Amino acid sequence: MAKKIQRYETQMQLFDPKSNLAILSEVPIRPKTGFQYIFKWEDKLKRQEWRVDGFRWRQYSTVTFKYGDVDCKRYYFKLQVGPGNEFTTDFTRHAIECPLYENKILIWYQGDDSLAVDAALKDAKDSEKDGKAPQRFETQMQLFQPEANLPILNEVPLRPKGGFKYIFKWEIPLKRQDWRVDGYRWRQNSVTRFSYHGVDSKRYYFKLQVGHGDEFSTEFTKNAIECPLHENQVLVWYQGDETVARDFAHGNSKDPEKEYHRTAPSVLKKIQMETETEKLPLQVYSDLLTDCSNRARHMIDAPRDVKQVQNARKFIRRAERSINDSPKEKKQIRNTPKLQRKIPSKAERSSHDVADAIYNLYSCETDFVSDLQIAPFLLIICFDKNIILEFREFIKRDDLTTQCLTYDTTFAIGELYLSVLTFRQPEFEDNPVIPLMYMIYERDVPEVHNTFFMRFAEAVPEFSTPQRMIITSNEEVAITNAIAKHCPDVPRLRCWQHALQNIKLKLQIFNITERQEVQQYESDFIRLLNQDSAGKYKSLLAQMYLKRWKKEFSDYFDMAIDPDMNRMGAWALRPFGISLQTANQPESFSGIMKRLSETNLQWNKSSVDLLVSSLLKITDFFNVRVARSRYRLADYAYTLKASLNDFYGESDCDVSEAMTVEQLMDTIKMSRTESASKGGRRTNASTFTARRYAPQQIDSSMEGICILESNSVDEADNSSIAVEHVILVDEAELDQDTVMYICH
Repeated sequence: MAKKIQRYETQMQLFDPKSNLAILSEVPIRPKTGFQYIFKWEDKLKRQEWRVDGFRWRQYSTVTFKYGDVDCKRYYFKLQVGPGNEFTTDFTRHAIECPLYENKILIWYQGDDSLAVDAALKDAKDSEKDGKAPQRFETQMQLFQPEANLPILNEVPLRPKGGFKYIFKWEIPLKRQDWRVDGYRWRQNSVTRFSYHGVDSKRYYFKLQVGHGDEFSTEFTKNAIECPLHENQVLVWYQGDETVARDFAHGNSKDPEKEYHRTAPSVLKKIQMETETEKLPLQVYSDLLTDCSNRARHMIDAPRDVKQVQNARKFIRRAERSINDSPKEKKQIRNTPKLQRKIPSKAERSSHDVADAIYNLYSCETDFVSDLQIAPFLLIICFDKNIILEFREFIKRDDLTTQCLTYDTTFAIGELYLSVLTFRQPEFEDNPVIPLMYMIYERDVPEVHNTFFMRFAEAVPEFSTPQRMIITSNEEVAITNAIAKHCPDVPRLRCWQHALQNIKLKLQIFNITERQEVQQYESDFIRLLNQDSAGKYKSLLAQMYLKRWKKEFSDYFDMAIDPDMNRMGAWALRPFGISLQTANQPESFSGIMKRLSETNLQWNKSSVDLLVSSLLKITDFFNVRVARSRYRLADYAYTLKASLNDFYGESDCDVSEAMTVEQLMDTIKMSRTESASKGGRRTNASTFTARRYAPQQIDSSMEGICILESNSVDEADNSSIAVEHVILVDEAELDQDTVMYICH
């Protein structure tokens, strides 16, 4: 609303006597462009006479706005230049009426008044009797000629200024409509069809949207002419003051601060063309973002976000289903009794279970799940938005050490994989390891890591500040390629612990298995890592090559380890303010995940939503530990740096009670046990409506709610229910006259 008032502030000042604006009691006939006056009526009969001035106007918009404490109105008029819907915004009239100025209305004219003269005196049909083009388009049509020296562009200019003219020429049909998108918020006002040299042509008129709803302005307009005589070309020109343009959020956006810009039609078509491929939405988004090398043009030449890619795919698939399923087929399915419908196969039931689990992920209001993909394979990315915001702030603070991220892919949860991006909380002396982002995925293929780091780069745009962030990972090619592609400026270190594990595996392959000898090789590697400089490392390495190591191990080290020592040795870590010592407390994140994998939690039998729920519980566990440690509350886990004691003064903060790792595991185990006791089908209700069936009546196609077999429980005591006797049926099939209520 503030912007709206500011837009009209200049015009409202014209009511002030200091503006010396003419106050007329008689409406002028055919005023010229730029003319401004105040119409004042003494008699109520003349209140509306200002609307008639000799031109042929059509009121197309009215905006109500607040000025002070009163409601005012601004009127917009476009000029009729021919029969039917032939209008132009090249010459416009505007008016403002405000109760503060009684019996007065402010009126002004903008644009080229010469366009209105002939059209107002005689019907445009007269000029076309001899097959001639209307005179008003002749000037514009000449701009197609080479003598006009108009620029011919195959890329739409971004936010051109008023007065700019050009010809857009497309080489491929895919870009035919791209001229419509230029970074402004246009609404096509009208289309005029006319004949030019016997060929049907079109002129387009656009008005500018300057606010939500019907808030438009004709102070800056776009016009275009398309003529078949000039193949694959469209003439585009801009008129007026481009400074009236406003950036604002989409009307359906939940974030009022997020500016909306329309995406080029060719980009949307590219997204739709990818529908048949197996690429994930984030991959499609990443590829199109890479294709648009000019970052300044991302607003129109690249998708807005991954959600736009997902929505485009959803629209295409929904359209395909609508085409393939005739109304007759849909009606037949709807009218078929449920017990007679095809019984889903095991694979189909599995997909339904996954769908239910995914619905549960989004039905909660935690916003923990960020990205979810179920085809061609399952992939879920989730993170706590508050932790992301804190991490972004840490990057900007010079009083804290460089952020050290670690990407770990060693966790397995049943048939799924779990990769975690962690960071060291730099506010504490302990530098505890805190989870930042998770990814659950079904296939360990390169695309998943590419997708993950694409999402990370989007969530943490500060990754382009390399001096404040480093990433440590193993040397898996898919991971290093993904980091290099999406975080090219962030220094990448190799995890020396993963390197040590690789060395141990190689020692077994080389039949170096004697415990003392293995420990010696491990000790040598640690000594090499702890050298003060690359020179000292090279000197010590030469001695080990000559005197201590076997030839096959020396060759392996020279090929697989030595090239990366400058990315994991102590001398390489020192400039970033870190050492070889990792935050490997007994209850760190890695320790918790290891203990969870060793417990009897049946990861492979848990639904997807329960896996995500477990990760959310783990995240909350660390959030509570950090919060309690900041304010030194009872049972806090980490030691706050002395320089931050005043920043986080002791306070009676509303923080959850501290929890031990054992309590965390019990909580997760309990949630899984409760889910298993309900047969995998969860509900918020505390009761089930049930009907007793004879054994011969039980049909395997029944599903929906729980009932009991008639011989599975004592009718007199129905409070205890054996899980193995629960059958799933559809509630619509129950006879409501013979039901009993069974509480769980």
